[in-house]
Amino acid sequence: MAGVKHARGVKLVLKVSAGGNPETFEAICSINAERELTFEAATNDFNLPDCSDTDLLSWIVREKVSLSSAFTGAGILNLPDLPRMWAWLKSPDPVKCQIIMDVPAADGGVLWEGFYHLSNFAVTGNVGEKAQTSMTLGSDGEITMSVIQAGG
Repeated sequence: MAGVKHARGVKLVLKVSAGGNPETFEAICSINAERELTFEAATNDFNLPDCSDTDLLSWIVREKVSLSSAFTGAGILNLPDLPRMWAWLKSPDPVKCQIIMDVPAADGGVLWEGFYHLSNFAVTGNVGEKAQTSMTLGSDGEITMSVIQAGG
């Protein structure tokens, strides 16, 4: 029996453009507990009638019309991340990001890349606990996916 090729959750890493030429990307340390990358296809639904017997129930057919992606992350707040996250939230411009499943290509390592808006940024604090943060990113335009080489 062949076991599932798996990856630890910490291997899903968000890196944000730090600019430069060549462009460099930096991980956000505050995303150190929870992370989720989602993709969605929006559809239009249509009823497809049976032309030979209009009394029959029609079947719904769907056409994909657009794609989008979102990334959510959370963890213990890394204080140096605050100014950068605040500026990103207030900016009307998206930022180029890389989201990496940082495992060897043979194990399924991939890199998703594209522009994202920071659409939600929260900081929470409870007595007796470390301050926490959570954030949500929404894609702006096409996201590409490519296989990565060992070592990312």
